[in-house]
Amino acid sequence: MIEQDTIFALSTSETPGGIAVVRISGPQARQAMALCFHRPKGGDCVPRMLTYGHVMDGETPIDECMAVFLPAPHTYTREDIVELQCHGAPAVIEQILALLGRLPLGLRPAAPGEFTRRAYENGRIDLARAEAVMDLIAAQSRAGARRSLQQLSGSLSASILSLHDTLVEAIAAVDAGIDFPEDDWEQEANQRGFMLMQSVREKIAELLGSYSGGRLVQNGVRCAIVGRPNVGKSSFLNAAAGFERALVSEQAGTTRDMIELALSVNGMAITLMDTAGVRSDASGLERLGMDLNVKHIQAADVVIFVADGSAPLTEDDRLVAQSLPDVPVVVALNKADLGCVLSEDDFSMLGGTPVFVPCCARSGEGVSAVLEAVLEALPLPSDGVGITNARHADALERALALLDRATNAYAAGEFADMAAMYARDALACLDEILGYGVEESVVDRIFSAFCVGK
Repeated sequence: MIEQDTIFALSTSETPGGIAVVRISGPQARQAMALCFHRPKGGDCVPRMLTYGHVMDGETPIDECMAVFLPAPHTYTREDIVELQCHGAPAVIEQILALLGRLPLGLRPAAPGEFTRRAYENGRIDLARAEAVMDLIAAQSRAGARRSLQQLSGSLSASILSLHDTLVEAIAAVDAGIDFPEDDWEQEANQRGFMLMQSVREKIAELLGSYSGGRLVQNGVRCAIVGRPNVGKSSFLNAAAGFERALVSEQAGTTRDMIELALSVNGMAITLMDTAGVRSDASGLERLGMDLNVKHIQAADVVIFVADGSAPLTEDDRLVAQSLPDVPVVVALNKADLGCVLSEDDFSMLGGTPVFVPCCARSGEGVSAVLEAVLEALPLPSDGVGITNARHADALERALALLDRATNAYAAGEFADMAAMYARDALACLDEILGYGVEESVVDRIFSAFCVGK
């Protein structure tokens, strides 16, 4: 365990609440508790047992609270930890933090993410699991929280470690063939080594395939609602919200600025974006609204194309279709209560395989089915191991490219030592995910994104 300063911070939200937790971690944690926390009957607190008492500044009580002492190494940081569970009033928290800073023990405020960084540096968790802590804190949906918790428990780390061990075995086999070329089993050893490399390569490609969906689970889905003016886009948004989020008018072109609505659908976070209606003869402020919404539509993960199912398509409908980005499209055939005269053939200009769902935005009928279709149209990952982190995806992409070079070298009959060199570089990429051999600047950047107190 690395010997470090004793640090302290508020570990719960800064928003005033009923209870706040102040955490102290380091070699002076227990002494700090003895100086500032007083039990009614005196004496030391029993480790790992909540104890009632008061936080005292000398003879002046600051708060009535519960406290617990957690001895190393079986703690979050693998250091001694003290947690003060006090009232969540800002004035109380401010006094407690100021008191800890004044104690004659050299305590200092924790830097962002420093508790988790100590857990990483003291070997309790690897870097991938440390990043999962921040992902869990920032999770926008049940699905995101579930995925982060899965990675925090070590599912991704175990998968990467398995790939690491298999690649080490592959390199060892190739090296054995290089070191003992006179033996009959040289070719067999090389063949086994490259078969193992190919196996690792396939599993890395599978992990990378989960990234696009994993990113959506972690960050949420941005869904643009598009269509010509007065087709029912704002009514659809209001029906999804369950209240009047956007103003609805019989006059065309009234939506000028993009309106967003955040909601949860089957545990997934979705942000609906009601955009300005697209028509060829728009001018003035309406034209500016259309132009401003283009970048939002292009950045969408999926599109809901609202069309009036009770009437033939217009040139403006076709103009909307031509402007859509290359993402999944769900066609909401609105005004289903009036009957539908459109068929899938009418939307051949969309290409791909759009999904068609009838609905009535005015009554709300079918709106939930459209939103469920949005999720079904996306490449969301299964509950198996997957990746959600851009740093992990970058490392795996580099590892994949290096293993391609290694296996191509073997297939072309090139020197085995070149292939082994590529495989070692790929191994280093896998190690980066777990935090082995990572530059200090990378670690600093990762933990700087954490909140103080975690």
